[in-house]
Amino acid sequence: MTSDIFTTEQTIKALRRRVVRERGRRSLAISLAVTAVLTFALLGFVFGIAGVRGDSMAPAIVNRDMLLFARVGGYGRGDVVLFSTVEETEENIKRIIAMPGETVFIDENGQVLVNGVAVGEPSSGQATLRKDGIEYPLMLAEDEYFVMGDSRGASLDSRNYGAIKAERIIGRVLAVLRLRDF
Repeated sequence: MTSDIFTTEQTIKALRRRVVRERGRRSLAISLAVTAVLTFALLGFVFGIAGVRGDSMAPAIVNRDMLLFARVGGYGRGDVVLFSTVEETEENIKRIIAMPGETVFIDENGQVLVNGVAVGEPSSGQATLRKDGIEYPLMLAEDEYFVMGDSRGASLDSRNYGAIKAERIIGRVLAVLRLRDF
């Protein structure tokens, strides 16, 4: 009879261990599922990842860099934003030079003025030249931004296609990952 009790106690202990293992597996599976859903939601609706093609933002952002961006409003002068133009289905990356309601002027010496005040030029040291098709001074509407690449000579930007509408901005760049460094 003592052997029956011993066997029953062993069986109960084995069952408890099995239940604990099963709970652990279920808990892990639920944790992984919740993590996957939250990651998808964050990357789909709040944050995004984009690849860079071209060097129009060099030296800050160059070809093959990866960008983490936030899909939020509230953009400011100097922010690097990801957007699409009306003509292009591809995403572009440029720096905001002028905000809604401001006036942009590029003088004959390549100096950019916003509301009559000179804007600091990027570290590339290239002159900012006017391009055909845009009349200066350019007054931005309440939903428009004037954007330019840091590498002014290699950039297709608002000097080419005009101001961009706020609705075209996809997000603000938060971080740059240099893949070529790995």
